[in-house]
Amino acid sequence: KEKFHLKVYAFNDVNMISTGIYWLEDRYRTLITYFLPDHSATGGAGIVVNGHLVRGEHSIAGEVLYLVDLLKLSDSPEVLCRSEEGLYELLAKTVIPMIVTVGPEAIYIVNNDLKDINGVRKKICEYIPEKLCPDLIHLKNMENYMMVGLFLRCIWAINSENFQKNGLLNDNVLPENKYR
Repeated sequence: KEKFHLKVYAFNDVNMISTGIYWLEDRYRTLITYFLPDHSATGGAGIVVNGHLVRGEHSIAGEVLYLVDLLKLSDSPEVLCRSEEGLYELLAKTVIPMIVTVGPEAIYIVNNDLKDINGVRKKICEYIPEKLCPDLIHLKNMENYMMVGLFLRCIWAINSENFQKNGLLNDNVLPENKYR
């Protein structure tokens, strides 16, 4: 910023993936993207509720790091993430609190160690009725969604007047894709 005298914008990576999914997929108004980096014990979530990106006070929404110690896991997250069954448990028990809080239509899970999304669904359904389980989508390539989300956020941030022009109250509202 000081060197080039330009505005600098910083955005959360998973929020950018969720923005990209919301904009490009155009299927769900309420969704969660849970990104668990490969071979990692904790990740983060991007949450969109009725077209609003939820960041929360101090941008804490989706910061799973603060949730993990509260979960009743059969072993440490570091051990669970090493096996397929352990990964199912870790993912399911991490997203269940989000499901019962937000009630998303879909959860996109980003993790290349995951082999079968149905294993996560089965684990979730051990705790909540299947009819309450949202669509689960295993997102194997997040890069395009992240880049689109980042691109759109930068455009919207450069000129905040765009939000008023589009009838939006704040930058947490994701404009509808009128170009589909």
